Amino acid sequence: MSVRFDFTGKAVLVTGASSGIGYGVAEGFARAGANLIILSDTTAIDEAAKRLPGEVRAIRCDIADAAMVTEKLAGVDRVDVLVNNA
Repeated sequence: MSVRFDFTGKAVLVTGASSGIGYGVAEGFARAGANLIILSDTTAIDEAAKRLPGEVRAIRCDIADAAMVTEKLAGVDRVDVLVNNA
């Protein structure tokens, strides 16, 4: 039996999403219809965003730098789900 989740219209932010578990989690949310924001401190985040279906916003950001996080996420008005994978 397959379980399907619907995240259509939900804003989901996944850190550490350029590869591995973070990418897999982001892919699951993307396939479930989420408006996805993915973060990583590497340039690989841009390529990861291109491989994901749906609306994906890639942000290069070091989450250990509070000032950078504040700056980079200033335009994000809503987050319904946060996956802090980094």
